[in-house]
Amino acid sequence: MAKQKERAPPGGFAGIPRIVMESSDYMHLSFKAKALLVELAYQYKGNNNGDLTAAPAVLKARGWKRAATISTTVTELVDARLVIKTREGKFLNPGGRCALYAVTWQPVNECPGKNLDVPATITPPRKFSMERND
Repeated sequence: MAKQKERAPPGGFAGIPRIVMESSDYMHLSFKAKALLVELAYQYKGNNNGDLTAAPAVLKARGWKRAATISTTVTELVDARLVIKTREGKFLNPGGRCALYAVTWQPVNECPGKNLDVPATITPPRKFSMERND
């Protein structure tokens, strides 16, 4: 009898490649920054890199409590070059919009209607396989 193939559970997959997790930039992140990176990876569906949000209203439902913590943690991820900001947030009433981000190990996707400040790319903004991990 042939071995039955295991199927992936429904609902998709949120993951960070091992090569990213083995980088010194990742290893030097705080635990909060690693947790937020997982949240951003969770939002990535394969065609929306550039449309990932760290808005407190969205993250509150996922257990995040303080906007200040989110803000400093996003800055840590950007400084570590693990995410890039693809759109500046604007605090207008009405017409405000949240900042958007992309993970750097995937190409930035075209996100119609999002008015990104960063163009779509064919290759990822960062090539971890080419880097030397110290």
